[in-house]
Order: sequence, then structure tokens, then C-alpha cells
Amino acid sequence: MCKKVFILFAIFSFLLFSVVMGNWQVAPSSAEYEYSAGDSFTVALTLNGDGNDIDALGFDLTYPGSLLNFRRAYFEGTLLDSWMFKQTQLLSEGVLRIAGFTISGAINSGTAGKLINLVFEVKATASDEGYIFPNSFTDDLAGATGDTAIFRVKPLGYSVIGYIWYFSNHLPVPNVSISLANYLNTTSTSGEFSFDLIPEGDYVIKPEKINDIGGSVSPFDASYILRYAVGLTQLSPSQLIAGDVSGNGSVSPFDASYILQYSVGLIESFPVSRDWFFLPSEFPLDDANWNSAPDSISLSPLDSDTSGLDFKGIVMGDVTGNWNGGLKKQTAAFVSYRIEAPHQLSQTKIEIPLKLNFNQATLAWLVKVRYQAVGSKFLSAEVLGKSENCIFVSHEKNGIINLAFASPEPLGNQQIMVSLYFEKENSLSDKFPKIEICKARLNETLAQIINLRENDEFQASSFQLLQNYPNPFNPETLIEFSLKKQGYTTLQIYNTAGQLIKTLISGPMDAGNHQSLWDGRDEIGNLVASGIYFYKLKSAEFHLVKKMLLVR
Repeated sequence: MCKKVFILFAIFSFLLFSVVMGNWQVAPSSAEYEYSAGDSFTVALTLNGDGNDIDALGFDLTYPGSLLNFRRAYFEGTLLDSWMFKQTQLLSEGVLRIAGFTISGAINSGTAGKLINLVFEVKATASDEGYIFPNSFTDDLAGATGDTAIFRVKPLGYSVIGYIWYFSNHLPVPNVSISLANYLNTTSTSGEFSFDLIPEGDYVIKPEKINDIGGSVSPFDASYILRYAVGLTQLSPSQLIAGDVSGNGSVSPFDASYILQYSVGLIESFPVSRDWFFLPSEFPLDDANWNSAPDSISLSPLDSDTSGLDFKGIVMGDVTGNWNGGLKKQTAAFVSYRIEAPHQLSQTKIEIPLKLNFNQATLAWLVKVRYQAVGSKFLSAEVLGKSENCIFVSHEKNGIINLAFASPEPLGNQQIMVSLYFEKENSLSDKFPKIEICKARLNETLAQIINLRENDEFQASSFQLLQNYPNPFNPETLIEFSLKKQGYTTLQIYNTAGQLIKTLISGPMDAGNHQSLWDGRDEIGNLVASGIYFYKLKSAEFHLVKKMLLVR
């Protein structure tokens, strides 16, 4: 009997509790909120349900404190507007306590409406998100439930990143003007462009570039078009874009004629009215659509950070694709030489034969010979076997003998014999001038020098770093040094701040005399500014430094 009474009491108590406590629910008025840094917005908390009457309440509101700042609360137009007491208290960053009570004007069961309006300000700038939800209900709201809303930080804008490279060699194309609606930027030396904080919307990215074709258009491009026109060669779709300088959507000898006129200066621009064409790299270019290829990229819409917006640059008229961004072209020009044994022509006059070999057909050459007088002075020089139509000039200044030669017909890789004549100041002296070539140029190309001397007297007997020549210099200078022993050697250029500008040599080297040319550029090919620079020669057994002056 007692057991049955206890069970009936428990059931009655549960039902009574349910009736008293009811089923109140507190929820944000919106399930999602999205605002940007600096924005203020209101979160209205609503009450609905059918629980017991409410004349006292308390609960917490949790919000993402790292993203939002709580600014204020207001009760106008809410269910608590007429209550005797109501307040909000910031317990900690991200937790707000809301409490109130009244003697009259209790909230009756089944009532629905706003409880409170809470104003927040967005302090975060980067994309992020968090949650807003009421919890920890007390007093007449004990046992109530709370719904959750999500808050997202809307970026002030989005980033747009791309890269422009040349179609034939993938070299970066710098200084390209990029327009994105009213936003403008230019590509860096690495070919990259970027925009930040671009508002959401529809945009078109369009690159443009004027001039800076670097002599890449020549009659050789016209010959490619002619060969294509008669079926001797095929052109890629990118080459067809480059060849259509008339802008009529086809490539023909008509375009070749325009390129020839441009090469000799009869016209200053092509009818196509652009120096460059920029092709979106993702466009599926082929033989059928090259003449309708786009020159821009549409972003419809821009609603997130976007990268990979790359373009291929094409110089109009550069059918061969030889644009190289102004970098100095690397050639394979070599001058090898051998100094033969001196001849005593008289008591005071001596001859030193100099044998030169070139590795390519040459119309003209310039050789600079450095000599140590050792009690003698330079008289003259001559080229043996020179034909009547050739011209040869020699001139000595400050210990450098300049030898210049020009011919109407190209010289093959034949041997050139040059005789250098000196006068000894003392007829009894047995010392002869010591000579070596310090610079050579074939046609218009600076050549690498190879010394073929075999006499022991010319082998390096010590570690030595000579003063660069010329100094001051512009645009290039020669650095010579001697190694007594074989070993790992570095030759590097530094500025006055101690920053490494260029590594000329890094690796194992044989004993002997060596030289290296610096063209006044840094590691990525940019011309450096005028000023003082230091060149450092370093090996396991020595460390030598000298300075030089670049004057632009």
C-alpha cells in the first residue's frame, strides 16, 4: 500500500512541476548574422512557449567575444519594457548576464515577443565565425531552452592574385598595367600582381602594356610568316596571335610586309593598335579559336579570395618568341689566345707574337691587352696576312693596348696572328714585357677569354686579386685573379651595406690565372644603382677584397 502511494505522489509531483515550469524557449531572432569589421548590428532575443507566468528571470548569453564587442542593450518595445528592474552585466569577454523582476506586469503563459535588444560591434577583420546562444536559465525561466545563431565575419574585401609570363619562355613580364574596375596595379619583377580588399561584385581583369618589346620584332619574324604562308613551317596558336599584326584575324604575307616596314622604321606601330596581347592562361587556345581569344578574365561575382588569374604575354610581331625581358642574352663567343716566345729584332726592339682564335664567324673584333712594361715601352702592332680590304688600328693608354680589326667578309674560326712591338730602355736587359688579354669582343658580343699559354713563367705563383678594369665602369667590368693552388673558390659582389648582390663564381677551380666579367646586374638580372661595390675572392687559404665604382 505504501509503495503505491509513493508512486502516485511521484507522478503527481512530476505533472505539477511540468505545469509550473512549462516549456519556455529563448532564441535569437535570426539564425545567421554576417557583418564586416566596424559594423554595428542588433540581436533581438525572443520568448515563446507556454510555461508558467514569469515575473523574475535570469539567463546568460554567450557570444564570440574574440569577434564582437558588446555595446549596449535596450528594452523599448519589448516584453520587459514595463518591468520594475532589468539589467545586463558583462561577466567576461563573450558572456553577458541578463536579469530582471517585476511586481506587476508578469509575462503570462503562451505569450510570445521580444525580451531584449542587444547591440554588438564587429571588431574582427579576417573571415571567421562563432555562435550566439542563451543558456543558464534561472528563476521563472529555469528549465527553458535556448536556440543558437551563427555569426560570420564578412571580409571588407577579397584578394585577387595572378601572374603574367611570356608565352614562349615563361619569363615573368614586369610593369604590366592591370585594371580591375577602378582599381589599378602593375606586375612586379616576378610577374605577379595582386589586389587586396576588393569589395564583392562583378569585375573584369584586363592587362595592358606599351612598348618594352626589347628589339624582339625583326625581319626574322617576317620570314617565319612567309614560310608559314607557303607551307614550309607551322605556327602555334600563340604565334598566330603574334603574327596577326594587321588585326584582320588571319596571318598572311600582308602581316609580314607590316613587320618589315616596322623593322626599318617606315611605321611606328601596327594596325592592330597594340604592342602586347595578354591571353588568359586557362583559355583552351587552338588553331580554330586563336583569332577570337579573350584578352581579359571575368569575375562574376568576386565573392572569395581568388588566385591563379594568370596570363600569357605576347608581343605583337614577335612570331619567333625571342622577347627576353631585357635580360642580357647569353652567347657562346670565345677568344682563345697564346703568347709565343719573344723575338729579339735588334739590340732594343723586340717582337712578341700573339695568336688569336675565334669560335664564330666574325666581321670585327676588339682585343684589350694589359702589359707590364718591365723597362720597355710599346711601339706598334700589326696583323699578319691582313687583306687590303681590312682595317687594323692599335693604340696604347695606361698600360692597356687596344687592338681593333674590321673586315667586309666574315672571318671563320681561323687563327689570327698579331705581332706586338716593344722598345727596351736598356739594351743589356734580358727582361721582356709580360702581357695578357683582359677583354675581347667579337662583333657586338663580349667574349669569354681562354688563355692557352704553356710557359711556366706565366703560371700563378701566389694568390692575387687584381683591380677591376675599367674602374670606374659602365656597364661592365673585368675582374682578374690568380690561384696558387686548386680549390673551391668564390667570387662575389657586395654593396656598401654588406648585402650580397651577385655571385660570379662558386665552385672548384684550377691553379692559374682567371677572370670573370660583371655586367652590373644582380642575381635576378636587374641593373644595380651607381655607387661603390666590393668584390670578394675567397678560398680555403685566403680572403681578398677590393672595391670598385659603378657610374651609370
